Amino acid sequence: MPALSKLDPDLLRKHHVLVAADNAFQQRARLRQALWREERGYPVGLHRGEPLGSAIELEYGKRTLANFLTETIREVVRHDVLGPGRDPDSLINENRLFANLLSSQPLCFNLFGELARDLDLATRVIGAMAPGRIGRVTRILFEHSPGRRDPRFTGDRSAFDVFVAYDSPAGKSGFLGIEAKYHEALNDVAAPHRPRYDELADAMGCFPVDRATLRAKPLQQIWRDHLLAGALLAGGLGYDEGAFVFLYPEANAACAKAVAAYRAQLTNDATFAVWTLEALVEALRAAGAPVGDALADRYLDRLVTAASAGDELETILEVGFEGGAITLVGRRRPRGGWDFRVEQDSGTAWELVDEARPPPSAAPWLSSWDEALAALDSGPWTKMRPLVVHPELAERVLRAVLAREAGDPDSGRIETWRALVGAGAPLHRR
Repeated sequence: MPALSKLDPDLLRKHHVLVAADNAFQQRARLRQALWREERGYPVGLHRGEPLGSAIELEYGKRTLANFLTETIREVVRHDVLGPGRDPDSLINENRLFANLLSSQPLCFNLFGELARDLDLATRVIGAMAPGRIGRVTRILFEHSPGRRDPRFTGDRSAFDVFVAYDSPAGKSGFLGIEAKYHEALNDVAAPHRPRYDELADAMGCFPVDRATLRAKPLQQIWRDHLLAGALLAGGLGYDEGAFVFLYPEANAACAKAVAAYRAQLTNDATFAVWTLEALVEALRAAGAPVGDALADRYLDRLVTAASAGDELETILEVGFEGGAITLVGRRRPRGGWDFRVEQDSGTAWELVDEARPPPSAAPWLSSWDEALAALDSGPWTKMRPLVVHPELAERVLRAVLAREAGDPDSGRIETWRALVGAGAPLHRR
């Protein structure tokens, strides 16, 4: 999938979803949830006293269960979270479940809640996602662990977001332990390593001897859940087969990259599977699940195209230095032409090259190319490493470089810039 562009901060600010740490996918996911909430008139939630568009007001969310898509799903939540079906050791966070529209906890109930109440439907859907494995789904549980902190398993509080028990076509007892992600980038701090993890990894026989990469983010959480699946198989609980499933939206590049890296660590993947959110939603729709269209509308439709083309930012020019980059971004005007703005991902960018010059501020939009160059010229941008040049403005950029480097023709920088521009640098949406 092509790299996603970042969105105009003014658009995000308008919908109360401007979060500095969000990557391009997270921006779109957060904006999509804010728009979904606004379309339904749900009251906005607060974060540290400020409106957050991707959240519902907590008390409203608890009272109405507005974070859940159908009445059947709300009944499951009432039973499994608010009623007698709740696991007393489950890690259910009320704010995430009832107020946070981005959270994977309500996503799991929305994806699997109707299946938990209709095992025939569950068998069709899960069977389509795991061909040849499912004879009949027998049970679906949420936030499930066979025993948190139990030394027979991983000895920690690891749990599956969704647990699917089934009988295979051959009559064997099996399970799928599912970890679901939506907007997450898997950049949480890795939990402390436990010797039990290595014991399980040795017994499973599908991991390398050197597990340093598996013990660190972004792979450790995937690894620990996979180990939990292995512990279930060896734990004397009556399962003949089973697997760990990692579920995520295909546009979430951070998850896709982590999954690829994780697979590269495996010596065999007999107990590991990957599902995309898109494929699961399509399986739900194909099986006639009442929630299918609502899932697509909320989590997928208009996700990548959450904003109109005029709201997207395009990288006009990017120059790098050790530790960061300076970027000239542009947005197209509806009637033609560009607006420009200089952005930086480090406050020390200019100082690394020339301590005497302050860095430009990433402030106002500039309405002309000359103004954009003037903003860049507050620092020695032509002396940095060119990374990206927009093909539509490549000639302008090169002319600007030649004018600024004419006094130092032997430095080699002009040829570096010519090589990038001549290579036909691809259009780079942020």
